[in-house]
Amino acid sequence: NTQRNQHKCLQIASELRQSGRFDLLLEATAGKAAAKIGDTAQANQILQAAEDKAVELAKSEPQTANYEQLAWFYCFALPDANKAINWANKAYSTEPNSATAASVLAYSLLMNGQTDWAKTLIDNYEHNQIATLALAQIQLAQGQRDTAIETLKSAIAKDPGSLEAERAKEILAQNGG
Repeated sequence: NTQRNQHKCLQIASELRQSGRFDLLLEATAGKAAAKIGDTAQANQILQAAEDKAVELAKSEPQTANYEQLAWFYCFALPDANKAINWANKAYSTEPNSATAASVLAYSLLMNGQTDWAKTLIDNYEHNQIATLALAQIQLAQGQRDTAIETLKSAIAKDPGSLEAERAKEILAQNGG
């Protein structure tokens, strides 16, 4: 997920698909790579196919479904507030001790305008990149712009090449950071 070699990402995803394997995180990154090179049709096709496959797998094999990944997908790859909160709730109810499930749920709550619930949730877990990004958005909602800018920078530093960092950079730019 960098500015260089997007075609290699698309090639890796294609090779993985041809081998019969499926990786939602790779498909999301490939979709974003296609968008970055200006091929929106391919980006939409990749993301839609990934969504269809992931949802199909989650419904047909619920005991092995990765609800966290699906919620993450709807938060960062193909943003959809309603789908994000639906899958995040499933992830959190399946794994209530998971910091990742909690942070994805908190982020999806923010997408749905539920700042107070998101804050309560992330306060109870160790902050990963998603929780840090959620905290920054809560700080912005509370008018703490300078603190939020520092928190966004911290979120980016945790994994600068992630889709979460990409979203943090967008928010940072919108807020003059």
